[in-house]
Amino acid sequence: GALAWCAAWRRPGIVAKLRGLLLGGVLIGVGGLSLGLGMALQEKFVMEDGYVKTDTLNKCKLPTIEQTPEIVTLFVEEETKDGPYGAKGVGELASIPTTPAIVNAIYNATGVRCYSLPAEKKWLRDRLAEKRQ
Repeated sequence: GALAWCAAWRRPGIVAKLRGLLLGGVLIGVGGLSLGLGMALQEKFVMEDGYVKTDTLNKCKLPTIEQTPEIVTLFVEEETKDGPYGAKGVGELASIPTTPAIVNAIYNATGVRCYSLPAEKKWLRDRLAEKRQ
């Protein structure tokens, strides 16, 4: 029941004239990938009797920097007519495909499909034990 990250790769579309404003991609995507990673594997919103039990970021089990994989960003320079100056979003967009990619990777590796999030280690261990019986 262990998950190991090697690295995460992302290729956002970006306009050349805006690239210099984005710190060369050093920080772009870290937040979005962390959001998707946390949603898939550990963040849990808990309510009991109408009260929120996970009322702090610590209780929600947000990923720490130590739990975030190496992130490699490769920019694809292309403009769009929809954004200002031909720009597209490049930050939080990484959270959209990350969660389903992780859950599908779990399914491809184990044959166990996750229908609710997060796909916690204990849940996965229990499903694998059921599958073996």
